[in-house]
Amino acid sequence: MCNPRAGETTDPYRIFTSRVHSFWHFIGRIYKVASRMDETLDSLSEIYKFDRNDLMRYSDRLTEDRGIIGELLLTRTTDAFLTYVSRLLGLLFREKPEILQNVVTVPLAAVLNAPDKDSIIGYAVDKYVQDLSYKSLRDLYRDIKNKCDFQLFTDVAVLNTAVEAVGLRNVIVHNNSVVDERLARDAAKYGNSIGHVATQYNALDMMSTLILAAFDIDTRARAKWGLPQGVLKVSHECHIYENDIEANERRTRVLAHVRKSHTESNENETQTIAE
Repeated sequence: MCNPRAGETTDPYRIFTSRVHSFWHFIGRIYKVASRMDETLDSLSEIYKFDRNDLMRYSDRLTEDRGIIGELLLTRTTDAFLTYVSRLLGLLFREKPEILQNVVTVPLAAVLNAPDKDSIIGYAVDKYVQDLSYKSLRDLYRDIKNKCDFQLFTDVAVLNTAVEAVGLRNVIVHNNSVVDERLARDAAKYGNSIGHVATQYNALDMMSTLILAAFDIDTRARAKWGLPQGVLKVSHECHIYENDIEANERRTRVLAHVRKSHTESNENETQTIAE
């Protein structure tokens, strides 16, 4: 479930992968501790001849709490993904300021008050990135496609899953996980669930999709604009035994599963990316 190795990626991606990698392993350690506690109590019950059923089974408790854990995974990974997109665009505009003229309108007063060109660029970048918080992910997709000739998502299933993840993140954080009209509009399968707690999702599938989407976006953005390779170091001990071929096979399997799951859950919905 971990991110692809950093490789030739930008610093925004390296920050993203570092944060998500750490958080996912934190959740993994919780499960490992629970498993070891159960193993210890199992052994002690045999040695001291007490009824193991009288004591808590930690793994079972985690199973009961899987909904809360899923919400944590979804919200934290989605937040990290949105921050990654914001930072990547900031890097792009600073490296290629000529693109800014097609994306951001800078007020004349800001230009006149700026001490130099770099300050104007910084203002424009900050303004656009700040405005991202008011856009839906689908609106952002259209905006970047039209103004920068770049698709954040090239796979309709990945786009729709990312839009759903952001919508779920919003209702989890702002509406106690209760489906609202906006989420129902963005993801058709929630159309009959307005006013009810959202349960029709698999947090692990959605988070795997966002992780692989970030890697794909970064790879294509670097190829298109020649963005500089990052210098931040990201530790990936969990990938020591996985070579590049195995990593690519893992990504392919996850994406195939995402497309299959999305198709099955939206059989009556026309899958198109809005132009």
